[in-house]
Amino acid sequence: MQNQVHLSLTALQPPYPNLRKPSMQLQRKGQLALDAEVTIRCRGPEKALRFSLLRSKQIKASQLAEPDSRVATFRIFMGTWKDAGGYTCRYHHKEHPFVWSNQSNPVELILRDPGLPRPSIQVRPSGQPALSMNVTIECQGPEKGLHFILLKSRERKASQWAEEDRSTAEFPLSLMSPEDAGTYACQYHRKGKRFLLSEPSDPVELPGLSSETSIRLGVAALVLLVLLLIVAEAGCRCRKGQL
Repeated sequence: MQNQVHLSLTALQPPYPNLRKPSMQLQRKGQLALDAEVTIRCRGPEKALRFSLLRSKQIKASQLAEPDSRVATFRIFMGTWKDAGGYTCRYHHKEHPFVWSNQSNPVELILRDPGLPRPSIQVRPSGQPALSMNVTIECQGPEKGLHFILLKSRERKASQWAEEDRSTAEFPLSLMSPEDAGTYACQYHRKGKRFLLSEPSDPVELPGLSSETSIRLGVAALVLLVLLLIVAEAGCRCRKGQL
């Protein structure tokens, strides 16, 4: 008679059905350069947990929390573009290695590849833009069908795909307030590699009103208001004299 193996399903039932998700923290934020090292800390709800670090749902590393701590520290060396991507972590208790928590909210490690040609940027119409003026920022890359990201003061402002047969993307802007002024640049990535960006283009400046110009405009508006009041008062006196 052949030996039979009976698997107890009850042994796989989670003893902690409501395991809280861990949290993640990046030591360095923003875009990274190749060969950079980044530290990821995973924090659980209690001590002595074992954590797994996952990239694209695949386990990249696993380790116990630090002694007498709720935190596990992972150091990632960004040696190739394959190290970029979305990372999450999860944990289990040592006594129950097959009962995992849900994954944490993801963090993204984004690389800049100096080997990619930088895009170019221009503003249309050219010249000195003014408030309440519509302008278009055009980003151009080295090939067709790229995804462009418009940056303002190094922060992402907008993004869009170029058309399949074009190497440019256009971002219309309405300069409705001084806050729209600033330094703009653009980056791009190829299809399937959204975590691998080019270096930013050379910046373009959309100037706003300087403080001196603002003061002059304010004084001019005040003088105009005073003149209007004087004219209105003079007209009122003339009408009274005629009566």
